[in-house]
Amino acid sequence: MKQNEIMFDAALTDIAGKADAQSLNRWVGEILGNETCGLKDRTYHAVFRGTDIDGAETLIGACGRLCGFRIYVSHSGIEAVLDLPDGSRETVSEPARYETVPFGAVFAVLNRMHGRLKELIPAEFGDVPVIGGIESVFLTDEPQRIADYYLPELVCFGAAPRFRMFRASHLAADLTLPQDGTAEPYRTGCKVIAEAQYPDRDRYMEKMPEILGLLKSDVLQKIVVSRMDEVRPEGFDLYDFTAYLLDRYYQEYFYCFGHGDGTVWTGISPEVIMKQRGTRAMTKPLAGTRKKTGDPEEDARLREDLVSTEKDIVEHEHALYHMYDQLKGADIGAVEILKNKAVLETPYTLHLMSELSVALKPGKTPFDMIGALYPPATIWGIPVDETERALPLIENYRRGFFTGVFGYFTANGDANTALVIRSCSITGDKVRIYAGGGVVKYSVPEDEFDETVNKMRPIRSYFGA
Repeated sequence: MKQNEIMFDAALTDIAGKADAQSLNRWVGEILGNETCGLKDRTYHAVFRGTDIDGAETLIGACGRLCGFRIYVSHSGIEAVLDLPDGSRETVSEPARYETVPFGAVFAVLNRMHGRLKELIPAEFGDVPVIGGIESVFLTDEPQRIADYYLPELVCFGAAPRFRMFRASHLAADLTLPQDGTAEPYRTGCKVIAEAQYPDRDRYMEKMPEILGLLKSDVLQKIVVSRMDEVRPEGFDLYDFTAYLLDRYYQEYFYCFGHGDGTVWTGISPEVIMKQRGTRAMTKPLAGTRKKTGDPEEDARLREDLVSTEKDIVEHEHALYHMYDQLKGADIGAVEILKNKAVLETPYTLHLMSELSVALKPGKTPFDMIGALYPPATIWGIPVDETERALPLIENYRRGFFTGVFGYFTANGDANTALVIRSCSITGDKVRIYAGGGVVKYSVPEDEFDETVNKMRPIRSYFGA
């Protein structure tokens, strides 16, 4: 073992299993509830389903936090903490004065921490996923967590029928994957006994003229305004809910994770922020949306309308070419547009979708690419700093992981990261459902509000739309 590698005892084994995302989700829950399994940290857990850059299915189920890093940001600077299995810590502090989130500086620190953690992981564990994400924050005087990545105590990854299990030695030796991936019956709804909207329609309509004024005066080119519906359901069951989402609405990604603070996030995002294998990487911006009706002739008309309406074309091209320019300007590798304004069909919507590929230069990391793109115009706005100043005019809640990113990287050079949209958070007895819509100077406020309602529909349908 190298001198600078993390000193821990762990094993990596190949195992057979028929697990799917839902059975992995229940398996993780069972381990979290098992007081004799030896798990030291029950506040971190994750289930992730997606496809890799080559289109192969990827499933991950993880419990506990063996080691990792967190990054905090405030008006007064950036602080990063690398925590090791023996309880020791390495800290990086960069005092400075910032008025808005210093994304460039944050990603520079994030890249340093990524490199430090990567060099500590023994070579035999180079394929084990390091799990985590980036939160969407508005800068304040108080430090806020903006990034958090960790190597789990226990993680199974792969796809049926073959998985690999990484297990810290302090865990019980008899932990095995579920062998039955058969879908279980689920309910089709859950009664809501209280709800609220942030902002509600009245506040949205009251504040939108100010946002449109910033667009028409060219202070902003585009801004993505989001909303949150908060519901208090009766008899809510997380696993029943995730089975419902996976069966009816699964798209590019599914995730269900807890990140140390008592809140669980789950969703079915259609949007890739980046996928990587070695020096190959890609991203797929989505912007421009139509709600499907279920009628083939009407949906065909909506498809034609989507590719020909100026508002949607302008919104998408703002996002696409802003991403293209960001990647070119970052000088991380050759950039190519593979698809331009194709129509992506999901179970309930139509989106305009483009695809960008990047041939990464040697030594470039997932965070070089994510840092070049984040926050993308599809969930934030242009320009970035002016968007951060404008959003609190209308958004009266903290986004958290909504419009952040979630996924994994490995020490051997793979990565897969979803943009956290079409999602909800569960804290105590409250479920918070999030959605946003891109606004340009041609936008009609009533239509933009309705777009957020439509994007919430897969999750709201479980609670009554």
